[in-house]
Amino acid sequence: VMELRKQSQDKFQAKEDYYKAKWESIRSAQAQNAENRDKSKAARDQTKTGLLEQKHANARNTKEQSQTLLYQKKEREAQERQANMERSQYLKARKEDAKRRAEEERAAQMEKFREDYEARAAQEDLLRARTDALTAKMEKEEMELIQRLQNTQTVQRDAYQA
Repeated sequence: VMELRKQSQDKFQAKEDYYKAKWESIRSAQAQNAENRDKSKAARDQTKTGLLEQKHANARNTKEQSQTLLYQKKEREAQERQANMERSQYLKARKEDAKRRAEEERAAQMEKFREDYEARAAQEDLLRARTDALTAKMEKEEMELIQRLQNTQTVQRDAYQA
């Protein structure tokens, strides 16, 4: 009986040791699983944080590049506007210069025409004066000739009557 009881106790103790070991094994497996879960969660969190930081860094880089490109674009546009304004002013100055030269040429031509007109008028006046002088001279000669003719006629008449 004692032996049976001892066997029963040994059996019971073995069972209890078996279940205790099994329980310890389960508990250590659970602890190991929890630790693995925590490690995995930490790794996922670290990866997620790394990706988020990389995403933020990429966003900052993209924003900086965008701002740099925008600044360069504005600089280029400002330079183009300046170049266009300078070209416009240059063309306007050339146009004004051409207009001024054309006006000067027109004024010079008008002055030349006026001088030509005055020269022709002076020449015509001179010609008219010569013509008038010649006419006066011829009229004077005519008068003298008429006077001589009348004198000659008077002399001839007097000669016939005498």
